[in-house]
Amino acid sequence: MNRPTLFVPITQDLVSDQEQALAEIHPCFNLEAPLLRKKSFGNGDSREMHDEKMYKLKILLESLANSTSKAEKRISDHRSQKEEALSFRVAKSNEVHQAEKEDELLKFIASCRAEAEVVDTWIKFLEDTWILQTTYAEQKEKQFLTTMSIVETMKKQFYVPTEGIVRKDDQKIREPFDGIEKLRDEFESIERSTVTTLLGGRHCS
Repeated sequence: MNRPTLFVPITQDLVSDQEQALAEIHPCFNLEAPLLRKKSFGNGDSREMHDEKMYKLKILLESLANSTSKAEKRISDHRSQKEEALSFRVAKSNEVHQAEKEDELLKFIASCRAEAEVVDTWIKFLEDTWILQTTYAEQKEKQFLTTMSIVETMKKQFYVPTEGIVRKDDQKIREPFDGIEKLRDEFESIERSTVTTLLGGRHCS
């Protein structure tokens, strides 16, 4: 035999309880902010792109070091030739030519070293930026997941089945919960997309 459905009379205490429940749920709508920040982070460099930039910069740095080493060797060779020329009393014009070559090589070495310093600084900047970026994203993700866990607990408590009682405020409470559930689904879809991108990049490499 079906039991008759009981309608709970609206009292001041019930209204107060409803207002308190809505007040507790309302801050959860602010979860859109960290979700948007996560999206913007997803639009930044992937791990694969970051590694590619670092690889190219390190290749450039190595090339500059090799060029500097070769130029220094040429200076050493020119000085040896100069000494030999002096020994055999070669014409003065040849000595001037050797000096000009040495000056050009010294300028080239200075330029290579200056450029190498810039590249090295840029590499360190990219490494530090990547660490800050990933750390910030991880912190925001933990905050989001913690908040979602709290909301899930509230949701379970609110929907504890009460036999024979119909709550007239169900729709008011259900709408915020549904909105939060959509946020969580969107967050998880971003997670899956990020993992797929990373796995795809590793496979290609």
